[in-house]
Amino acid sequence: ATVFADDEALDWEDQGHSDHERRFKRLGSSVMGRIILLVYTLRKSDDQETIRIISARQASRKERKAYSGSGDRF
Repeated sequence: ATVFADDEALDWEDQGHSDHERRFKRLGSSVMGRIILLVYTLRKSDDQETIRIISARQASRKERKAYSGSGDRF
């Protein structure tokens, strides 16, 4: 997911959807110029951290406005 290369992406913890693991959301631009919302978790094994993507979708209009700075931030 190229959204992780976006230095301007917005990140926040998704506290409402899992009691078993910490989940995060990332709103950012892909290399194709699409604004994407990712839900992911971090897994650690053998001192190595891995990003596991749970879901990815095109951002809603409200999310795109937040990303561009013209709307409310999450």
